[in-house]
Amino acid sequence: MVELLLERVLQFALGLLRAAPLRDDGILGRRERLAGGFHNISGGAVDLEGNFYFVDARWQRIHRWSWADRRLTTVSDAPIQPVNVAFDHDGNLLVVSYAGSGTLFSIAHGKADSEPTLVAPQPAAARLPQRRRKRQRST
Repeated sequence: MVELLLERVLQFALGLLRAAPLRDDGILGRRERLAGGFHNISGGAVDLEGNFYFVDARWQRIHRWSWADRRLTTVSDAPIQPVNVAFDHDGNLLVVSYAGSGTLFSIAHGKADSEPTLVAPQPAAARLPQRRRKRQRST
């Protein structure tokens, strides 16, 4: 079941899910096991090269599925308690972690085999009270 979920998440992330034909029971007409052995898949992000990254939270691993090579590799197995992944504008892999309170790690673009780096927390910009914002807009 987890392997089917991985396939569907990958197809959705690559924009293929909507175009795939559905059988009468609502299941994709053609299914193929891409990889197996996962316990708790979460997250999912596609890089600029079309590689699909996801987390197996139980084993604290981040995986990359290369659609072009049809190959799965482990990007990181550092004990950072990953739960979700995304990419920033520079192509760096961002990893949201259960460790701490909203901890964020980064893996540099093009260096997917390097250790995750802790991203320092940044304070949010102060908000102006509602009345002041309206007055500032009208000037």
